[in-house]
Amino acid sequence: MEVDPLDFVEQCRRLVKQALGKHAGEPVSGRFARWKHFVLHYLRLEDGHSYRETPNRLKYMTEICDALGLDPDDLPDFYSRRCRQLASTER
Repeated sequence: MEVDPLDFVEQCRRLVKQALGKHAGEPVSGRFARWKHFVLHYLRLEDGHSYRETPNRLKYMTEICDALGLDPDDLPDFYSRRCRQLASTER
């Protein structure tokens, strides 16, 4: 059965916020609220793509970014980050 990604995200958001209670809005790793990490992880599992693919895919999913309160430009760019890491180790 095919699941509408936006409906899936909205249901996950509601359930995760309910489960985390007052801790839902606390940031994890200094960037996103705890509930956003959970929802993104569940979306990744539902779609069957890797963690590193998630930000790139979300840049083209504006409705999902809106539902999560994310700005696509604020999502991490793993390709650029990895290039910087490789460049710093070559010094």
